[in-house]
Amino acid sequence: MRPADAAERAFLADSGQVSEIATMRAMVRTPDGDRRSLIELKAVDPAYPLYGAVALSPAQDLAAALDRRDGRFGAAVDPTILDRLGLALGDGIKIGEATLQLRATIEREPDAAAGGLQFGPRVIIAAQALARNRPAPARAPWSPIITGCGCRPRIDARSWAERARTDFPTAGWQVRTFGEASPALRRLIDRLALYLNLVGLTALLVGGIGIGNAVGFYIAGKTTTIATLKCLGASTRLVFAVYFVEVCRSPLLGIAAGPCARGDGPGGSKTAAASRASGRRCSSASIRVRWRSPRSSGC
Repeated sequence: MRPADAAERAFLADSGQVSEIATMRAMVRTPDGDRRSLIELKAVDPAYPLYGAVALSPAQDLAAALDRRDGRFGAAVDPTILDRLGLALGDGIKIGEATLQLRATIEREPDAAAGGLQFGPRVIIAAQALARNRPAPARAPWSPIITGCGCRPRIDARSWAERARTDFPTAGWQVRTFGEASPALRRLIDRLALYLNLVGLTALLVGGIGIGNAVGFYIAGKTTTIATLKCLGASTRLVFAVYFVEVCRSPLLGIAAGPCARGDGPGGSKTAAASRASGRRCSSASIRVRWRSPRSSGC
């Protein structure tokens, strides 16, 4: 793993309370090795979580549930683990070479939404257990260390993030505020928006070709009528104007009816403006700093 150096730790500590979390994918198995399951492992320090609380069943403090007792550290697990492995609270599990005791099940995790895509149920252990036992991760290339920094009220989260990126350009971390909780989700949405734009442009092109053909067939069917108008003395400009207005009438009516159907009236504009103003007023000083280690075979 790539922990923060002295200068980076001093910068974070000066900004507020710091909590370090190591996350990785690993394999959990029963003590006899008969059953196993892929998990999302999270090793936390005593300061975790900086905001909110981890709800456990039976109700207890997270630090007490993960503490070392009788030579074994505890683990809080997703209830799915108990069903998959056929275990109960109080039984033992193995993650790598580490032997842990099931102390509680996780009912609510305050930072679950910021964790991104998960491929297995969550298992939370103490950072000391990870440091002592070094369980081998199932995902070899990356083992990120995430540091949560609860900034003091006087510090603006956005300006702090910019300062961290500027002062430590080679730190190897990714800094994001609470408003940027999931960059992966944002990238997914941006790519989806780009895809939908391409689909829309393609549909517009195909629709334009179809409309052009339809108008051409319509005008071709009016050849007799146009010839009659010309015989009666109608000018080319008049004939063109008549059919131009006739062709454009329906699209213009549809364009005018579109905003009304969406409710984009004066009230809708006011609501959108109020929503944007509310979003500008709401801010959070929660910072998440993610390190990525180089490719390695272990933790």
